[in-house]
Amino acid sequence: MRSYLIQFLFSLLPDTRCFRLKAWLLRRRGFKIGDRVSVVSSAKFKLKRLSVGDGTYINAETLIMGGDASVEIGKNVDISPRCVIVAGTHMLGEPARRAGKGISRDIVIGEGSWVGANATILGGVRIGRGCVIAAGSVVREDVEDDCLFISLPKRVKRVLPKSGEPV
Repeated sequence: MRSYLIQFLFSLLPDTRCFRLKAWLLRRRGFKIGDRVSVVSSAKFKLKRLSVGDGTYINAETLIMGGDASVEIGKNVDISPRCVIVAGTHMLGEPARRAGKGISRDIVIGEGSWVGANATILGGVRIGRGCVIAAGSVVREDVEDDCLFISLPKRVKRVLPKSGEPV
């Protein structure tokens, strides 16, 4: 209940003001929030464990979801508008319902990195220090330190099996 109330209060604050108050509210939710962290009010947090390093900026309409996994964002990270950081996924289910059992995997974003607008970071990913994730990218695999990551256009990679393996 407390997390819902805090998220509601958070959304009432001016978008690009009251950053210290927002950090204080996030700490009341049990998150580890560093100094000089700036979070725009329209950002949403739906997870149990979040760590954000000093000097990080989380921009408008960003969604961070974690289930039982943790999301760790390093120092001086810039997260652009409308990013999705989601640690949860599903095992591959039967053909009648492909989203099987839910699972969560930790996410780490290294210090000094920049995540471009509308990027999506999926569970189990570690983004190294000093990386740039291009706008609109979908990050499904680890990214080495000091890399520019641009995801490729969509295409059918494989035909899905009948059941039993993780997506």
